[in-house]
Amino acid sequence: MEKELLLLTVGQVANALGLSVDQVRNMIREGRLTAHKKGQRRCIALSDLERVEPNVIHTLLLTTRQAATILGAFPQTVRDLGDLGVLIAVRGGNSGTHRRYRFGDVTAAAERMQYRKNSNGQSHE
Repeated sequence: MEKELLLLTVGQVANALGLSVDQVRNMIREGRLTAHKKGQRRCIALSDLERVEPNVIHTLLLTTRQAATILGAFPQTVRDLGDLGVLIAVRGGNSGTHRRYRFGDVTAAAERMQYRKNSNGQSHE
């Protein structure tokens, strides 16, 4: 997964950094973060957030669709992995009904899945 391809909302970045949305918008205006237009929204590439605050990446909360992008899977597969306990879903959003997944958990699952895919028919030393 290319970190430049995963776009985060201003709200996700604010939550990850422990800042308000307005503070993140100020960082964008000041040029400390680069925003990309996605429809009406401004989004920040994961790689840019990592550049600003590298230690916050593993606690970042991802949407089901973002987790699916990292895993190379469908969103329903991510929900199923959560239901099976392979991924731990954290409830988030305004109503508390949306599932969120920690970036560190998702990337660890992606590495395990890649290892299993590579080890089918191959020996590891």
